[in-house]
Amino acid sequence: MALTYGELAERVNKICHALRELRVVRGDRVAAMMTNTWEFTGLQLAASQIGLYFTAINRHLAPGEVAYVLENSAASVLVVGPDLVEVAEQALTPAGTVRAFSTTTSAFGRESFEALWTRQPASAPDDRTAGARLFYSSGTTGRPKGILQPLPGATPEVVAEALRTTGEQLGLRPGAGVHYAVAPLYHSGPNSMMLQALHRGHQVLLTPHRPFDAEAVLATMTTHGVTDTFMVPTMFHRFLRAPDDARAAFDPSRLDTVVHSGAGCPVATKRAMLDWWGSVFVEFYGGTETGIATIVDSRTWLEAPGTVGRARAGYDVKIVDSAGESLPPGTEGQIAIKGGPAFCYLGDPEKTAAAVVDGYCLLGDIGRVDEAGFLFVLDRRADLILSGGVNIYPAEVEAALLSHPAVTDAVVFGVPDEEWGAVVSALVAWRGRAADQEAHEELDRHLRTSIASFKRPRYLHFVDEVPRMESGKVNRSVARTRFLELHTPG
Repeated sequence: MALTYGELAERVNKICHALRELRVVRGDRVAAMMTNTWEFTGLQLAASQIGLYFTAINRHLAPGEVAYVLENSAASVLVVGPDLVEVAEQALTPAGTVRAFSTTTSAFGRESFEALWTRQPASAPDDRTAGARLFYSSGTTGRPKGILQPLPGATPEVVAEALRTTGEQLGLRPGAGVHYAVAPLYHSGPNSMMLQALHRGHQVLLTPHRPFDAEAVLATMTTHGVTDTFMVPTMFHRFLRAPDDARAAFDPSRLDTVVHSGAGCPVATKRAMLDWWGSVFVEFYGGTETGIATIVDSRTWLEAPGTVGRARAGYDVKIVDSAGESLPPGTEGQIAIKGGPAFCYLGDPEKTAAAVVDGYCLLGDIGRVDEAGFLFVLDRRADLILSGGVNIYPAEVEAALLSHPAVTDAVVFGVPDEEWGAVVSALVAWRGRAADQEAHEELDRHLRTSIASFKRPRYLHFVDEVPRMESGKVNRSVARTRFLELHTPG
């Protein structure tokens, strides 16, 4: 279905009145669990009009995980897609206070949310005040963390203007355009880009999320004349491995800007995308906690390949050691960011205190800043492999593996070893022919020309698919489990 801006505004107003009928008040939390649909966007925009926190829940979570987010966030209202009613029913406790609705069907002993909002007036709600997002970290290494920021205490228009300003720093301009929300909106990056697109007057293309299909996405971009989008590097790699006819049929000339973040982008992958789509790429680095901290456009990136840019206005980025002391340019250490709104991890003051040191936020990434102020992200601190006293960054090894034309995906991690402490291991998705001993030998020869011997995987197994989250980030905990299922020690 298609909605004009006026039609969307009327629906958002009606949803505001519906929420107030449910007696939610400023500072309450409203949660959504659904695909990329107008209902998701409408509920978020309504929350942003009447001072509510909007919590987007990953639609792939298990019932116990959903229950944790609902309890931790103290959500008052939950709205889910009809395909997720069963999961939500299992997540809701009999004594819970969450009022749950399905978007379009009766469920949970209640009418549909659609029935509730459609009978409301279309007038703007009284006492409009900006809300905020309460998003959760991915949670692959433990319970997800709720990232709580104070309500802006401003009108929705002031917040919208701030979003437009950030968009301009990314090279995005108001006016005609088509933004494609191809990544799931329950993640912070694509969610912010979608909101920015609405506030700069773009048409926003929402497609119910499904497993990423490079050919289908290329065809959709061509059909709808997409001018800008947000993507993650995994998507780039899959575009580059798409069939020749699908690649040839895509005309990138309509594209103005492709913003990307969320994971490290191998230099070879980005160069290949630049050669194909041109200088349309803008990369940023930051987190839900900090917002966008660094930005780099395509031409500047070519001056320092691999960089995620310099600190943007209002931010400071430095590298610190384990004691929080600043390190000189070129030295590897933890990335520390100052800037953006204050935040806390909901219900976890200890994690908050560990993450914010002297006003700088530590996101857990390792990197370096060169003499020119360019930041280079090396890897997640938690993913670092310490083998024989030497630091090995999985991202570097993964980039080397992905540079082989038959490798469609790869994940690298450490496996405990009595002699070395840990040894480099990998799961690799291979295409084109049987992944046999000859393939192992071919891949090893390839790696010998690109990375040092101590970085090459000691153990490597071929798989049909590397486990990833919808955000494009590798799910290393699932990958390790899969590896151990395949691996015979010795």
